[in-house]
Amino acid sequence: MYSTALKRNREGTHLKRSVQAIQSNGTMRGFLLWPCLIMREGCMKLKTWHLIVPCFLLLISTAYAEDGYGEIRVIVEGLSNNKGLVKIGLYNSKASYLSKGTIPSFRSSEVTVINGKAETAFTRVPFAEYAIKAYHDDNANGRLDLGFLGIPKEQYGFSNNPRKTLGLPDYEKVKFSLSSKELALEISLR
Repeated sequence: MYSTALKRNREGTHLKRSVQAIQSNGTMRGFLLWPCLIMREGCMKLKTWHLIVPCFLLLISTAYAEDGYGEIRVIVEGLSNNKGLVKIGLYNSKASYLSKGTIPSFRSSEVTVINGKAETAFTRVPFAEYAIKAYHDDNANGRLDLGFLGIPKEQYGFSNNPRKTLGLPDYEKVKFSLSSKELALEISLR
């Protein structure tokens, strides 16, 4: 039916007849033929329109949807074994970074360990300042195990890999800025 409509259109038969043939079928394929019918002569092949229209729509939607957002890819290294999970928290303020569970992280991820490494990506993250805390939950009990005097028994680390200190490193030492579409961070656990 479509080839007949296009053939008639190329031969100079009235445009109205071709439009009626497409409307009677009522499919998306018919919708994509409208630009061809409007041009009347020198009509593009149907296959070309099936490629052009979706690519154009995808290009427009991606350009508008991704403005001001990026992806943070986190690679955690230095794991002593492949047991348990690595828990990673992305914090978007000093208050949430310093809180001990009272303010949740902006985003979080639990990742399995493969060959002494764990990788994750936080997608559609707004451009801003962030900090990351990560620890290897070796026994998969859902928390960082502490020993005598509150010293962690399990490995832990932070963004920017600050020097080892007693307690939580200062926010200024671990913060980083996301201002591009992609950012890769490596965190070494201790």
